[in-house]
Amino acid sequence: MSLVVGHRLILPSGNVLKKENMVDTEEYKEFRYRLGILEGAEEYSKGFPMESNGDLLNALSFTKGCYIGQETTARVYHTGVIRKRILPFR
Repeated sequence: MSLVVGHRLILPSGNVLKKENMVDTEEYKEFRYRLGILEGAEEYSKGFPMESNGDLLNALSFTKGCYIGQETTARVYHTGVIRKRILPFR
């Protein structure tokens, strides 16, 4: 089974994905790390959303309403200067 990141599903109530379609947790974690994608509060504990590639993953909206850190995120976006990013390495 190939791994895909960045898709959301809206399923009918009670719909459960079959076990044979699931991927091992460690395999998925390694896949995310190879792409430089973080997940969860433990991995996002420091820094701004754009440093964690939130802008590249469509996790940020620059046209929607207010959210915590919006001013700083908008300023970084409009200046075009992102001083650090999460990147995979070998």
